[in-house]
Amino acid sequence: MPQRVFVYGTLLPGECNHHLLAGAVHLGPYRTSPGFTLILLDHYPGLIRGGHHAVTGEVYLVNRLILKRLDRLEGYPSEYDRRQLATPYGKAWVYLYRGPSEGRMVIRSGDWRAFVAAWQRRRHSQRLPSSEEFPCLKKVVSPLRSGSAKAF
Repeated sequence: MPQRVFVYGTLLPGECNHHLLAGAVHLGPYRTSPGFTLILLDHYPGLIRGGHHAVTGEVYLVNRLILKRLDRLEGYPSEYDRRQLATPYGKAWVYLYRGPSEGRMVIRSGDWRAFVAAWQRRRHSQRLPSSEEFPCLKKVVSPLRSGSAKAF
């Protein structure tokens, strides 16, 4: 039976894990109501219930095989949990990060693609080496780990 899933990070179109949604039906964009916190993990985002931010993403209709692929990617049920989220397309699964969040950078815009674009502009304007590339291309750079990066 097909199920809906809300994606907000590296599963979005143009991101490195979007290929895992091959065969899924794109239902449309969705921005959650405020009540979440999107944080930066190593080189991908994690969503936590609670907070004051709305999160931008997209909703897909997936079959069991695709859902299993996503579960494997997200480390479900150990690293992420799956919960139901009300969307205009019906209830959809959303992956919520289960690990520690203290000290993690908060992506205040709630928009992963906008965060990545801002980071790339910043990297370009500061002429950082290309090895300092962002998500899914390389590891996240050390300025983010050192705490010198700003929350976006």
